[in-house]
Amino acid sequence: MKRTCKQLLAISLLCCAFVAQAQLKPNDIIAANTLFADYGCAGCHDFSSKLVGPSLQEIAQRYKGKKDTVKIANVIRLGGQGQWGELAHPANEGIEKQNATLLAKWILSGAKQN
Repeated sequence: MKRTCKQLLAISLLCCAFVAQAQLKPNDIIAANTLFADYGCAGCHDFSSKLVGPSLQEIAQRYKGKKDTVKIANVIRLGGQGQWGELAHPANEGIEKQNATLLAKWILSGAKQN
């Protein structure tokens, strides 16, 4: 069976999505959901719709295929401005580096809600 480039690309992207999801263990997903709620992230971010900040789906889509876990974790902890318009992301220095990294990985893997 002959496959077009578009078909092969679609298959490759699906495989990458499954690999990204597989990198997070079920306990990591539960922990990330808890951190998201406990740190008040849901006050500005929703899973699928823009609130004050972009949705988690928008963030995952923008960084899809890029290895930007550290960059996103730093924005979560240290704040940032300019990536999504004029509004600045506030610093959350109370979030431990390891928790910010887990949140970033979770967001990039598709941020599924429990």
